[in-house]
Amino acid sequence: YTSPAAALGTQVKEIVLTNTTTSATTVTLYLVEKTGTAGNSNTLLKSIAVPIDGNPYLLEFDGLFMGESDTIQGLASVTSRIALHITGVELA
Repeated sequence: YTSPAAALGTQVKEIVLTNTTTSATTVTLYLVEKTGTAGNSNTLLKSIAVPIDGNPYLLEFDGLFMGESDTIQGLASVTSRIALHITGVELA
């Protein structure tokens, strides 16, 4: 997800991760500033095991704010196994 460049930023409320297979998969998520790159200094989650068979892994935030053009980036241990849903408010 990329926070809109024309906005004041984004307040992230929830991130839901769902493993759509019957095989174990881990996920790492990053909150990356607009000129940055994903790495240890901006990790939100590191190698979290997402339950199998569609049981969601829910992250709730009270004060996670993204600046304009910041991104949430993810890396899964196996491609095409994780569905990601982000809920929030884009600030105008």
